[in-house]
Amino acid sequence: MKPTRLLDRATTPDGAPLTLHEHDGALSIRVGGVELMSTRQHHSEERLAELACAGLLGRRRAAVLVGGLGFGFTLREALRWWRSSCPP
Repeated sequence: MKPTRLLDRATTPDGAPLTLHEHDGALSIRVGGVELMSTRQHHSEERLAELACAGLLGRRRAAVLVGGLGFGFTLREALRWWRSSCPP
């Protein structure tokens, strides 16, 4: 069995522990011991970007702000939609 390694830790403004873990090449972020996101399961982040960008289809000079904590899956999907769907 491969171990889960704690890579880093921080504390959220409300005092909860925020940790970054690695297991068998995959990364995960946990808050208070509860997994928030993982590099193995990121469909929800991609779907979020898809739903947000779908409302911008065909709009000129559309802009999207992606903020928050994560591994970049939402940003990657938003860029994919923007490049393929929004005119310059």
